[in-house]
Amino acid sequence: MMKRKESYRVSILILLSGSGGAALLFHFLDPGLATACGILSLAFAVLAYRAHKESRKALWFNLAFFIMVLALVEFALYLIQLKENSFQQHIHTERVYEVMDDAILGSRPIPASHRIARKRYKDSLVYEVGISINQSGWRVCPPCTGKANQAVLFFGNSLTFGEGVNDEEAMPYQFGLANAEQYCVYNFASHGWGPHQMLALIEYGITDSLVAEPVSHIVFQTLYPEHIRRMLGFYEWDPRGPRYTLNKEGVAVHQGQFDAHFPVAARPYLSARSYIYKRFLQHPWSIHDQDKALYTAVVLRSHQLMQARYPGSRFHVLLWDWSEGEDAVWFDAWREAGIEIHPIEAILPDGDKSNLAWKISPYDKHPNAATQERIASYLSKALQ
Repeated sequence: MMKRKESYRVSILILLSGSGGAALLFHFLDPGLATACGILSLAFAVLAYRAHKESRKALWFNLAFFIMVLALVEFALYLIQLKENSFQQHIHTERVYEVMDDAILGSRPIPASHRIARKRYKDSLVYEVGISINQSGWRVCPPCTGKANQAVLFFGNSLTFGEGVNDEEAMPYQFGLANAEQYCVYNFASHGWGPHQMLALIEYGITDSLVAEPVSHIVFQTLYPEHIRRMLGFYEWDPRGPRYTLNKEGVAVHQGQFDAHFPVAARPYLSARSYIYKRFLQHPWSIHDQDKALYTAVVLRSHQLMQARYPGSRFHVLLWDWSEGEDAVWFDAWREAGIEIHPIEAILPDGDKSNLAWKISPYDKHPNAATQERIASYLSKALQ
């Protein structure tokens, strides 16, 4: 009996030392996890020591051991990720992602602002560009001429916003220059956005309040399946984005913001702080058919609302499909509704969207100015 007690005491001392060490390791990753790890391990170890029955002692002992192992696995995965993504440690940005909070959209560009955005890899400059946001809070487009009597609205994320290129090099701006006699152009895009922000912009009349001309075309540039994860609230940069779910009729319905729903709000927190979560849970295979159905429905709802407000308008999707066509069946509903899909492979000369010739740099995979111009030129013909 004494040997068993001594064994438990020694084990408890080991657990206490281990939990303290794990908490110290977590301190370098996230103070909140460090505190939780230390308190839980200590509490379970104390309960194991004070338990009168062997069954309870074993229970608390195992829980304490589990917490300690969890902490060590987190740290091991942290080291693995550092090795795998070592180049990220050398990436530095300056004034690239400046946004303000928004009660509906989660975040948005800061109105009436101008900045010089820079990105560096080690000591090399990846890009240095000017970013101008107009009084309404959107990246500038060419001024409307007196002859233009129709509008084209652009939606999307950083590709449409024009990350890494100057104002006049962004695709909507170049399209506007080439079609200034016919169209007024609006760039309703921002960093890290997805289809949920587009639907919120349309559903809450934010676009209507800014567009004076009849809308003839809507262009949504999307990354598939990446935009599904954004729409589900997976990322730490969009904790308060608009949350949509499917109702019984299969229609996308706004259900408040991500951070108002604990299971959803936990995703960006875990994404930012848990390497176990990022390694095993936040991957493409965690996307299910109901998520794809919601993504499809969000775009369909955007199209339906635009058709109701601007009868005869045409809805276009610029599609970067990284599933390589495996999920093409989900886009059939768009085509049946009249949405026009433009695969990016059909726009690039070699059809290879991974070709670095179309990117800013090996250290920034956004489309460069020449690629932005090529897409704008394609749209100038497709939207006639």
